[in-house]
Amino acid sequence: MPNNDLRPSSQNIRFVKDAFLQSGQLPSAWTEIYEKLPSASFFLSPEWTKTWIEAYGSAFSGNYLIWSEDGSAVAAALVLMKQGKFGPFRVRVAILNTSGEPEQDGVYIEYNDVLCLESAREAVQESLLKSLRSYRWDQLVFSGYSPDSLLADVVDKLGARRAISKVVACPFVDLAKVRQSGLLTLLSKSTRSQIQRCSRLYEG
Repeated sequence: MPNNDLRPSSQNIRFVKDAFLQSGQLPSAWTEIYEKLPSASFFLSPEWTKTWIEAYGSAFSGNYLIWSEDGSAVAAALVLMKQGKFGPFRVRVAILNTSGEPEQDGVYIEYNDVLCLESAREAVQESLLKSLRSYRWDQLVFSGYSPDSLLADVVDKLGARRAISKVVACPFVDLAKVRQSGLLTLLSKSTRSQIQRCSRLYEG
């Protein structure tokens, strides 16, 4: 059922909360909206989301947030809730989309955002702000979002009493260059020498 207190100002866009299932079953609207967004992050895909929930979902409760217009999905997000610690204190942690897994098992979501059609962005942003304020949380965590994302706009408008931003390096390998000239050419001279020496010892 729609929550009328949290509906967007646009009367054409309908907002509902859907139950979060730890089995990994996704609402059909998630797939529907993802397929409308060819540039959407892989980390928001139905395949990634379902797999992450199957692996880590048992530690969370929460809701899917779905926005639709004229019966067609225009936006979707996932709010997860869990118990955490801040110093000696237990806190209620709200997390947007698939992050918050144990640090030692972290898979580090990238390009995190609300799945949202550009035409609905303003109304969905307003509705998401209202929805987030309706949850009982002590900490709100947005992981891996970019400065031009809808989430970045939400962070600016939430007016949190204390905001903590943590930048984490994300090592990567340019696979196009690897295919073009090989992995060794991307490494330092000393590293190449060590690999080549070990390779000769192994082959000998």
